[in-house]
Amino acid sequence: MTDELSETVIVMRLAKEVCQRIARKVVRELQQLTNGLQSGDDFGLKNAWDEICVQIQGEESYTWDAYDLTVKQMLCAEVSRLAQHEQNSIWLQTKEGEDWICEEEDSRESNPAVLDDIVEYLSSEYVYDMASDWTNPRIRKYLSWD
Repeated sequence: MTDELSETVIVMRLAKEVCQRIARKVVRELQQLTNGLQSGDDFGLKNAWDEICVQIQGEESYTWDAYDLTVKQMLCAEVSRLAQHEQNSIWLQTKEGEDWICEEEDSRESNPAVLDDIVEYLSSEYVYDMASDWTNPRIRKYLSWD
C-alpha cells in the first residue's frame, strides 16, 4: 500500500504522533500523582489517573473541575515545549484550525494558532478519550460499586 504525497496527510500524521506522545506523557504524570486523591482511601483508587478514568467512565464528581484544570495545566506545559511547526500541526486539527483552512487565503490571519485551542483539543480528543477506554482492577471495582 502506498500513500499519496499530501500536505494534509503529512500534517495530520505529524499532529497525531505528537498528540499521542503528549497524551502518554500526561497519563504517566497523572499516574504518579498519588497525594490528595478525592475519592479517599476506602475506594481503592491509587492515583489521579484512576480517578479521572472513573469520572469519565462513570459520572463527574464535584472535584472534576480540579482534575480538568490539572490535566490542562500539564498539557499546556507540554505544548509550550513543542516546536512551532508541531503546535501548528495540532492546531490545524482543531475546529478553529479547520475553520481557518476554509477561509479565503488572502483574508486569513498569518499565525492564528492558540495554545488554549490546542490544549482543549488534546484533552478531549486524546487524554479523555484514553480515559474512556482505560481499565484496571481498581477502576473496574470502583465502577461496579456505582
